[in-house]
Amino acid sequence: EVYVSWAKATGSALVPVFAIVVFVAVECINVSSKWWLTYWSQHKGSESQTRFLAVYALINLAAVVATFFRIYILMVSGLRASRHMFSEVLASIFRAPMWFFDTTPMGRIINRFSKDMYVVDEKLVQTLRSFLQTLFTVGSTVVVISGITPIFTLCLIPIMGFYIMQQRYFTVTYRELKRLDSIHRSPLYALLGETLDGVGTIRSFGAQDYLSSRLISMLDTQQHAYFLTSSAGCWLAVRLELIGTLIITFAAL
Repeated sequence: EVYVSWAKATGSALVPVFAIVVFVAVECINVSSKWWLTYWSQHKGSESQTRFLAVYALINLAAVVATFFRIYILMVSGLRASRHMFSEVLASIFRAPMWFFDTTPMGRIINRFSKDMYVVDEKLVQTLRSFLQTLFTVGSTVVVISGITPIFTLCLIPIMGFYIMQQRYFTVTYRELKRLDSIHRSPLYALLGETLDGVGTIRSFGAQDYLSSRLISMLDTQQHAYFLTSSAGCWLAVRLELIGTLIITFAAL
């Protein structure tokens, strides 16, 4: 639902579809480039080398153009979605009743306009681009290997089952860890804002040491959640490396 909301915020439902089409085109061009090199090496003495070189240059030029459009579409769509979502969040805050500010910590509101908007502005687009690029690269590789070695498709069944199990377990765990990280990050913003507003009163009562120890304690708690989030990423990376090793092993048999 989150990614569907982001896709709708880009302004048109056709934008994600067009982006996927461009990703598929780039991958097809890359596969064509590798295939043409193989064909060139097998027929290098029978035809003109200029023809082979010209076709190879055209294929790579098409790959450059398609890659440019791929990045351009994602960046422009990401900026448009970020602007739309920021406007909606800002309008919601301006129209919120007074009881909302009485019951919602200020740090949580600041967190929405700082960390969360940073993720939407930069991290989400980069992650989506890396995900789609890796997905179609792996898909094209599997298709090529399966076309050359059909028996390889039987080996993919247990690998895909293992991957789906790990993905389900990781998604649930990582979502909760990110939620804990966000929850413990909000009080930090609230305390920093309150400290800056009341710096004169704090100095008058000599409460610098108390606030410093309190800030360090809250930061330590937040870093525990962040450390667990990073550990979960390492946990997934080890299993993805294992799956990649298995794919290479079965392809080489």
